[in-house]
Amino acid sequence: MDICILENSSFHSNCLEVSLKKIIDKHQLNNIQIQKYTNSKEILMNIEHHKYHHIYFLDIEMNATDANLIELNHFIRKSVPLAVIVIISHHTDYMPLFFEHLLASNHYIEKDCDQSQFDRRIEKILLNCL
Repeated sequence: MDICILENSSFHSNCLEVSLKKIIDKHQLNNIQIQKYTNSKEILMNIEHHKYHHIYFLDIEMNATDANLIELNHFIRKSVPLAVIVIISHHTDYMPLFFEHLLASNHYIEKDCDQSQFDRRIEKILLNCL
């Protein structure tokens, strides 16, 4: 299984990676690769070259020069229909936007929840993908 993390903050990217690795170790999961990206162009290029991930964790606060997250989300869904897309954000006020426009997303996780709750949500998503 391949996991993609799109996050422009190295701190948040590393936190998510640590959470994922704890879960992988806890459940003794094998053959899971985690790839981190800082901009969506790399992901778009990989998909165009048929390099897909099974789970995409996408930060909605990517900078303005990055591809629009709505477009990226729909491109992933069109190109990789069985992929799980997880939107991660500090802003719960964005939730209605994603339910209205990003029906292609499977999950929405708030970054500001406590670490144990964050880890439980990530764990549930990961285990449901197996």
